[in-house]
Amino acid sequence: MFQKMFPDIIGPLYLFFGTMGIFLLLKRKIPGIKTRITFLVISTLLGLTAFTPMFPVQFQQLMMGISPGNKPIVAVAAIIFLLLLSTLIFGRIFCGYLCPVGAVSELAYLLKTKKFTGRYGAVISTIRSIAFATLITLAVFWGVSMLDWFGIHAFFHMNTVSPVFYVFLSILFVSVFIYRPLCRTICPMGFMMSLISKFNIFRIQTEKSCTNCTICETKCPTDVPITSRGHNGECYLCFRCADRCIRDSIVYSSNKE
Repeated sequence: MFQKMFPDIIGPLYLFFGTMGIFLLLKRKIPGIKTRITFLVISTLLGLTAFTPMFPVQFQQLMMGISPGNKPIVAVAAIIFLLLLSTLIFGRIFCGYLCPVGAVSELAYLLKTKKFTGRYGAVISTIRSIAFATLITLAVFWGVSMLDWFGIHAFFHMNTVSPVFYVFLSILFVSVFIYRPLCRTICPMGFMMSLISKFNIFRIQTEKSCTNCTICETKCPTDVPITSRGHNGECYLCFRCADRCIRDSIVYSSNKE
């Protein structure tokens, strides 16, 4: 509906300047909630107006041997590689703030209501691995687009006559109560980035002023212990832990600092 209001180049430019801008902000000081919401809103709006198709869909199309959005396959593959490389360096900035699917899911979870949390890391990891293997198998051997079943394309094109539009809308409703269900189970980019970000250079860490009170852990939507968060693939840099820390002991830095 709103797609192609901007030229294709806006996507790569936003990814580059968005990643570097957020990185520089994090290096200086963890930004407040208003700044973080601003990035989420911008990414969601660009998903509606400029990004077509989304990178998870583009990755799937590459597996199917299809040119994503009539763009050169080599160019799309190169951008996806750079996204994975940026995750290795900066952590999940793309997933956390720049991916429209992740951004709109994060905005949904910000709505004030009771949340359903728990230490379900092993279950989520198993579901995600099965979903990734299924997506690759269907795409490579049968040319089937599994992500179409979840309505990503329909939603961001505001195709309200498509039944799968309401599938994605239902997922957004679930996202109000459960943190990023699509990102953490179905998204192929999320699967790859969750593996890579276990080795990222810049990450959430605690300073010496930390007393190990674990109060911050009560606000982590992925229920990751603060002691392992830096090397855990499920950290989306939402900084709810930093917002909760009464000693300002949580920082974003590299091991060398």
